[in-house]
Amino acid sequence: MYSSVREIRIRLLSLLVRVFVFVLLLSLIFFLVVVGSFLTSQTSPISIPFSGALEGYYIGHGSWNGVEIVFDSLNELRSLDTLLLDKEQRIVLDRDSDSASKTGFSYELKPNDFALTWKRMGKRLVCLSLLRSPH
Repeated sequence: MYSSVREIRIRLLSLLVRVFVFVLLLSLIFFLVVVGSFLTSQTSPISIPFSGALEGYYIGHGSWNGVEIVFDSLNELRSLDTLLLDKEQRIVLDRDSDSASKTGFSYELKPNDFALTWKRMGKRLVCLSLLRSPH
């Protein structure tokens, strides 16, 4: 009798531990999905590190003329293939590894491009497109 009660207690305890670990893992996955979607949202109050430098440049100069200085001074942007687009989707700055400059031409975002858009007082200022190779 004693051994059967003990055996039932051990089985119940192991079941309880397994359920606890399962719920803990589900909670962790849910937390990571919620935090990830919040951080990648366009309305997230947490900004990408280099966005402040770009916004500050535009506010200080009133235009994007000479913005290459910001790209050269930031390690995060130096090695990336990027296009800086104005509000009409014309290329303001071409930092693509492709040697042909496309500055001044219109650019349509591709599905594999990652685009960040900055707005000021409801108006779109600029779009920074991080180009990805189609591979």
